[in-house]
Amino acid sequence: MRKSDCDWIFGFGMMVAGLIGIGYGLGIHCKMRKLCEKLDTTIDDLSNDVPIDIPKEVIDQAVERAAERRACYAVDKAAADVISKIKSDIYSEVSTAVSDERKKISEKVTDTIAEKVAKIDEDDLRKDVVAKAKEQIAAKFDNKLDDILEDFNSNLSNVSRIYRSIAQTIAGTQNARDVMFKMV
Repeated sequence: MRKSDCDWIFGFGMMVAGLIGIGYGLGIHCKMRKLCEKLDTTIDDLSNDVPIDIPKEVIDQAVERAAERRACYAVDKAAADVISKIKSDIYSEVSTAVSDERKKISEKVTDTIAEKVAKIDEDDLRKDVVAKAKEQIAAKFDNKLDDILEDFNSNLSNVSRIYRSIAQTIAGTQNARDVMFKMV
């Protein structure tokens, strides 16, 4: 016999055993349900026929415990309400105090700034602003003038070379320093 045939036979046997187990479980369940129904009916019949005396002490203890539980619940609820009310009151008072202090501080700061601005001398301020503006403008133009001077010197050097070349060509000599041009 091959291994796959053995596995198949074993699997089939396990499936049959599982089905038998399920059938057995369902059968037991049905029997137990019938037994429970009979017991429930019997217990109901007995409880209706048998008078039960509960001692007054047991009833008093049960009432006392119920009253304690209810009192604890009421106290806890009242405490939670009081705490909530106190929190909201504190929040309200703190918000009001912060708002009032902010207004006071704002007024003090505004007054202090107004005093400082009133003490500023307009002429001195104007002179300082003009002096700083002059310095900034002079620095800016100084940089521009340096650039213009460099360009002028470069162009002047080029013009000198051009005139020297023209002089050499006209004079036909190598030494063009002797030749002078007059511009009118």
